[in-house]
Amino acid sequence: MTNQETPGETIARLRHAKGWSVYRLAIKAKVNRAQLGRIERGERSMSFQTALKIAAALGASLAAFDGAKP
Repeated sequence: MTNQETPGETIARLRHAKGWSVYRLAIKAKVNRAQLGRIERGERSMSFQTALKIAAALGASLAAFDGAKP
């Protein structure tokens, strides 16, 4: 068992904690909904710019995506 989570898992966890759908986060972050879904599933990496947008929409810092589980 690992204490690491992928950035996508972190995004999904933070999104679920807010009770948001992928669609709602995509709108708030101004990123494509399908792209966001692929990022959460680990099928696609994200650019620094996309990470900044998602973090801002979630009210989180980029450090939240460092992989350590809370």
